[in-house]
Amino acid sequence: MTFFEFIRNAFPGLRKNFLKDDSGVTAVEFAFVSVPFFALLFAIIETSLVYFNQQALDASTFSAARAVMTSNTTTQTAFYCSICPRPSDSCASSPTTILPSTFNCQRLIVDVQNYANFNGTPGTSSTPPATPTFSPGGTGTVNVVRVYYPMPVYLSFLIGNMSPRTKDSSGNWTHNLFSISVFVME
Repeated sequence: MTFFEFIRNAFPGLRKNFLKDDSGVTAVEFAFVSVPFFALLFAIIETSLVYFNQQALDASTFSAARAVMTSNTTTQTAFYCSICPRPSDSCASSPTTILPSTFNCQRLIVDVQNYANFNGTPGTSSTPPATPTFSPGGTGTVNVVRVYYPMPVYLSFLIGNMSPRTKDSSGNWTHNLFSISVFVME
């Protein structure tokens, strides 16, 4: 027995009553209720995707920053291989990436800088630097790892001001996801 047969047998008068109702009230009520319902449903899905991707970005940034802190990652290619390998990177045969497949690794922006002390470190900003650098410092220096990801907005007409967002070079709206890790080099 299929699902539809089960529904038809469980509610025998449902289809007949719906088709017999020629006043149109049911259809009009459905139209009034369905538009806000589906808008809210899709906004919830978009919001959950933003939070899921932000959490994944935070976890991968922390893991990759730890690799920099313990001097296991000394080059930009090795850093990208540990966070999200791009096709242009020559990673090991099986890179251990943390980011899920919802990320486009080509769009990931990584900025690693070192400072003499905590006074010179930059504040938080949802805007990526114009020219990202990769320069981890030596022992005792303060390192700032900033990872930015412009996540595409799927339902731009429903989102409003949910998260920091801008238009990319193609004119499409993006959520500006970013994660920062600050540590002293060991």
